[in-house]
This record gives sequence, C-alpha cells and structure tokens, in this order.
Amino acid sequence: MSLFEHGFIWLERENDIHFIYGVETAGNEYSKQTYNFFDWSDVSKDINPAKEWDFADFDAVAYFYIMSVEEFLKQPLTMIVADLIVYYGYENIFGPSYSSFEIKE
Repeated sequence: MSLFEHGFIWLERENDIHFIYGVETAGNEYSKQTYNFFDWSDVSKDINPAKEWDFADFDAVAYFYIMSVEEFLKQPLTMIVADLIVYYGYENIFGPSYSSFEIKE
C-alpha cells in the first residue's frame, strides 16, 4: 500500500537505507492515482541531512510539519528523507530518474 499509494518505501541495511520511490502515476483525474513506475537510491546512515541537502530551507520545512528545526532533524533519517521528498520532490532529493522500472501489484 505504501509503495503504490504514497510512492515510497525503504529497506534499512547495515550501512545504508535503500529507498524505492514513485516517479510516475497511472490513473486520471476521475480515478485514484497510483504509482506504477519507480526508481531507487541508497543513502548512507551516517550522512548529515543538513549538509547533504544544504539547499533545503530547513526552517520552512520544519514549519510546514509544525515542528522546530531541532525536532525535525532529530527524526529518524527515513522520516527526514520522506518529508523532504514531499516538500521538494524526489528529483531535488535524489536527482533525476533515468532508469525507472515498473512494479506490479
């Protein structure tokens, strides 16, 4: 459900987190839109989000989620990445998708 409806899942591994995210939806304005094409990115568990995504206005993002910057950055890395994708879009967080793939339910 999370993958097809929200376009986002992850798998925590020893040293990194493997994110799979939606890049294209199916459906139209009259039907429920679901993600049908995806891409992936690995993010080291050791990164500093404020340095990795230094373009981000963390004050604005934290305000959007009704928390302080300190509270926002204390979240698990998976939630920080998910929130940044909602706010900025996957291309700004992971880069453009050149090799998307289809996953069927």
